[in-house]
Amino acid sequence: MKIFYIAHARLPTEKAHGIQIMEMCRAFTELHHKVTLIVPFRRNTISESPFTFYGIPQDFEIVTLPVVDLIFLGKIGHLLSWLMFSGMVFLYTLSHKADLLYSRDELSLAFLALLNRNLAWEGHTGQWSMAVRFLAAVQVPFIVITQGLKDFYVKRGVSKKKIFVAHDGVNLSSFEQSFDRQKVRDSFGITDGEFLVAYTGKLSGWKGVPTLCESFGFLSNKNYRLLIAGGEGSETEVLKKKYPSIQFLGRLSRVRAIELQRASDLLVIPNTAQSIISKSFTSPLKLFEYMASGVPIIASDLPSLREIISEGEVTFAVPDSAISLSTGIEFIKEHHEDARTKALRAKEKVAEYSWINRTRSIIASLYAESS
Repeated sequence: MKIFYIAHARLPTEKAHGIQIMEMCRAFTELHHKVTLIVPFRRNTISESPFTFYGIPQDFEIVTLPVVDLIFLGKIGHLLSWLMFSGMVFLYTLSHKADLLYSRDELSLAFLALLNRNLAWEGHTGQWSMAVRFLAAVQVPFIVITQGLKDFYVKRGVSKKKIFVAHDGVNLSSFEQSFDRQKVRDSFGITDGEFLVAYTGKLSGWKGVPTLCESFGFLSNKNYRLLIAGGEGSETEVLKKKYPSIQFLGRLSRVRAIELQRASDLLVIPNTAQSIISKSFTSPLKLFEYMASGVPIIASDLPSLREIISEGEVTFAVPDSAISLSTGIEFIKEHHEDARTKALRAKEKVAEYSWINRTRSIIASLYAESS
């Protein structure tokens, strides 16, 4: 089958959606589908190709459409660029045909739905824009990443039969490479006896990083070390001044971030409960990567995360409570063998969430829905 994956995104990007897009294209390819990833022209400070940046074999084609990059104008610039890209994609598909047009971009698919029926839209944040409503009206299949999102759309009148839940995934092979734990810890300056706690990902929004930072002020001794990887220069500079005892690494390469995860003693998902996206809609890539690392995890107790994990695999903390998080961190340090047993269960469980399994189930759902 020939698949066009349409992404109004800057690639490569330091944001998690870039990983998800590239891994999905690779997984479709590994299932013997012919994939073309269609993206707009964007100015980019990252000079590497997407394949090099994400460590993905160049087994599919990336087509870059000529679009004026107006992102620097803010929201209006983003909308104008998106409209131009959607129009260019529409023109491209008039002369280039595919069996499936797949996208996370509702506006692009709304344009394509005027002439096509072989569409699938993947929703991540509970969008209910005019474009999404139009896709629902013309019965485009929805792929959503949590049951919470499915419930959201069903309440808005979308047929259950048109919505398929496919949680996010992980590239398990990235966590099976040869690995010298002590060497990696040394490279991050971790000394003997230090209990390494790590977080990788965005620093802003609903990710709960402030709660994590504040939790370290409640720890009873100084044998803990917190490393936070991610964020832009301005974000990290502000946090460095506010939390001088915490080490902010900035953006790491994907390989380096995975090394940090695997070399840690504890990994943290401190998502807030104050955002509906965090509470009910998100399926964090870091959760699946943390599970694949085999390292103990402490996570906010949220419905979105409980769709994947339970007390049998992780330790839960009260969302938005620095005291609860610090108590959980200390408990895990004191009972590390029990925590490692949970981590091994998590690693076994995550095997079902490979990108290959995800894409296979999506194709199966679309085929079943259309038959």
